[in-house]
Amino acid sequence: MLRYAASLRAFCQFLIGIEAIQHDPALGLRLPVKKTQEPKGLDDAQRARFESAFQTTWVDKVTKRKRTYETQAGYRLIRDRAIAFLMLYAGPRVEEVERLTLDDIELRPKSGVLHIRQGNGFKERDVPLSRPVRDPLEAWLKEREKLGVPHEALFVELRAGYRPLSRRSMQNMIAEAGRRAGLDRLDPPVEITPHFLKHTYTYMLRQAGVSTEVRAEMSGHSIETAMKYGGPKTREKERAAEALDEMAGV
Repeated sequence: MLRYAASLRAFCQFLIGIEAIQHDPALGLRLPVKKTQEPKGLDDAQRARFESAFQTTWVDKVTKRKRTYETQAGYRLIRDRAIAFLMLYAGPRVEEVERLTLDDIELRPKSGVLHIRQGNGFKERDVPLSRPVRDPLEAWLKEREKLGVPHEALFVELRAGYRPLSRRSMQNMIAEAGRRAGLDRLDPPVEITPHFLKHTYTYMLRQAGVSTEVRAEMSGHSIETAMKYGGPKTREKERAAEALDEMAGV
């Protein structure tokens, strides 16, 4: 419809240009507003496929020091699973993950908190950690301690010096996990990025019935951005009205 309207306007301008007509009949033509697609991220089946990429080590390299390489691949699997599940189930941006230190993670037997010290717009936020991300993080922290990392960065390279892992390395790892899960061979293909995992996290909160304000706070979004994942449904508004009834003693 938008294309037809643009063509009609262009044709009318052409007719005016050759003086075939004197007035533009397309003036005042109201164009339909294009509906913006709600961002959703991975559905349940796609999310399961993505997670399956972190069930076994990625040992593809041919090397004479196979045992050493496989040991390092084991560390890499634990580290990368912690990164991927953190992005998927807590929603930090890749640059926020890059800046994380040991002090930014609190893990308790039945709960946990991710502290984002410098989020979007330099805002701080605390994100409760669900079980799917606590277990991988705990596993990585144990392995990280064994490695004897000499600084506080949470995620590090697995080589001498253990430099903090760069966002580019994280982006490449997430993309490779999507390919290993076969998500790029779907119809239509799904290209996995850290931001796409953030979409998934926010959309899962929406599906769970979490309010817009809480979604915005947990994901580090503005209210306007959080609303893109869907506003209140009819049943949610009905429950709100019922809550007012109870407060009023009706």
